[in-house]
Amino acid sequence: VLLLLLATPMQFVIGRRFHTAAYKALRRKSPNMDVLVSVASTTSYFYSTGLLAFCLVIPVTASSHELVMATNHFFSMGPILIGVVLLGKFLEAKAKITAMEALTDLPSSQPATAVLCTADGDSSIPVELVELGDILRVFSGGKIAVDG
Repeated sequence: VLLLLLATPMQFVIGRRFHTAAYKALRRKSPNMDVLVSVASTTSYFYSTGLLAFCLVIPVTASSHELVMATNHFFSMGPILIGVVLLGKFLEAKAKITAMEALTDLPSSQPATAVLCTADGDSSIPVELVELGDILRVFSGGKIAVDG
């Protein structure tokens, strides 16, 4: 009964975002991961609740006690599933932020000059003066001045 009390807020308060998103996805006839999480956690919760209710109604025997003990594992599956998926979504959002920061810093990492190879020798020129067909020298560990 304690696990029922602990699993209920996780299922219906914290897991509400999955149930709402699943409902909207099913209305659009476009099931997604939220539908899977909602169905799996809800099935686990209500199966365990029904099993617990059944065990409270029938007399206590050795087999019914084993049934109640098995229910504990099902009550924990819904919150674990919701928690793991929320953790995954948090890590995904964090990775997206890091990738966006890296993309915004990318232009500032471009070198200001390039080494142009000519018949007279190598000379350093501003990147803006590089033209199509120019041959550039890139040193080991150096940054490539242009793309293409």
